[in-house]
Amino acid sequence: MTQTPNFQLNQWSGDDYVRRTDFNADNAKIDAALTAFSADKCSLIYGTYTGDDTANRIIPLERTPRAVLVMEAGKYTFNVNTRGGLAFQGAPSSGVSVAEGGFLVSHDYDRTIHTNDSGLTYFYLALL
Repeated sequence: MTQTPNFQLNQWSGDDYVRRTDFNADNAKIDAALTAFSADKCSLIYGTYTGDDTANRIIPLERTPRAVLVMEAGKYTFNVNTRGGLAFQGAPSSGVSVAEGGFLVSHDYDRTIHTNDSGLTYFYLALL
C-alpha cells in the first residue's frame, strides 16, 4: 500500500487489504494536523477608518496583526502620492506599522506620510 507524501495517509489500490486500524491511524493523523492548524490559525479581517490628522494613531484590532495593508478608499495602486502602505511585524512601511493590539498610522505632510489625513476614508486588511 502506498501513502501520501505529506501526512503518510494510506492510499489503497484495488488489491490492497483494507483494515479498520489503517482508517483509525489516518483519522488520528488528520485530527492531530487539524488541531495544530487551529492552535496557530490565521485570519483576515478588514475594515475602514476615517483620518483625523493626528501624527501617530493606533487603530485597534482584536489582537496584534502579522501584517497590515492600508489604502485610501478608491485608490488601488501605490505610487508617490499614494495614501497607504503595507507593514509586517518588525518591518514598518512609510506611515503604517504593526503595533500591539492593532496598527499605527501617521500624518506628516513634511514627510509625505499619508495614512491619517483628515476626512479621508482608508480601507485596511489585516492578517491576524
